[in-house]
Amino acid sequence: MKPAIVLVHGAWHDGASWHKLVPALEQRGFRVAAPDLPGHGGNAASDADVTLARYAQAVVATIDDLGAPALLLGHSMGGAVISAVAEAAPDRVAGLIYLSAFLLPDGMAMNQRMKEDGASAVAPHATRLPDRRAVIMGDPGLALIYEGADAEDLEFARKHAQPQVITPLVEPVHVTAARFGSIPRAFIQCARDKAITPEMQRRMQQDWPCDPVVTLDCGHMPQIVMPGELAEAVADIAAAFAWS
Repeated sequence: MKPAIVLVHGAWHDGASWHKLVPALEQRGFRVAAPDLPGHGGNAASDADVTLARYAQAVVATIDDLGAPALLLGHSMGGAVISAVAEAAPDRVAGLIYLSAFLLPDGMAMNQRMKEDGASAVAPHATRLPDRRAVIMGDPGLALIYEGADAEDLEFARKHAQPQVITPLVEPVHVTAARFGSIPRAFIQCARDKAITPEMQRRMQQDWPCDPVVTLDCGHMPQIVMPGELAEAVADIAAAFAWS
């Protein structure tokens, strides 16, 4: 039987960012959940409650609602979240898929990789709000994130874009070989990504090698610009995990 899949969104987004991928996966026989992380979309939370640990707890709760270990697909910031889930609750995770996502070594925070990814064209468009607790993504940066999307998709993105609390971005991820490292990992690379560059995507895989590795010819949002191709890649990875 195919595992359930939990889709974990990235920064400035919510679960609605998966609205094209969910039906594409369901058509392939998967049960799918796409929760809003705390402080995102309809999951209201104070800034103090928007942390990497709270993100992970929310995903674990979603898995428990599904009633069986799930395959986790993390996009961008969601990669750090699924790593935290795998470390905290490895028995609830059937496999990990990083979609142009942060795959970090123990003790590293996402903002360190962001600073190292000097070729990212998106980072300069992120601006801190006056309270210094959150950052917003300017419209030029959003357009780069959604490269290849049509006007309707861009308007959808603008309506759903929201400030990103900084705390999860600067908190180190803690992972061990015995827990997180025991779970199969795959990476889906985005070859024309201007948010997390292809070079950084490959570099992160040096820290934790992944198998299989799939490359899509797109920017940062294949779930919007090529949901069918992405769903097929996810289905192939799920099959590979089952056979490993």
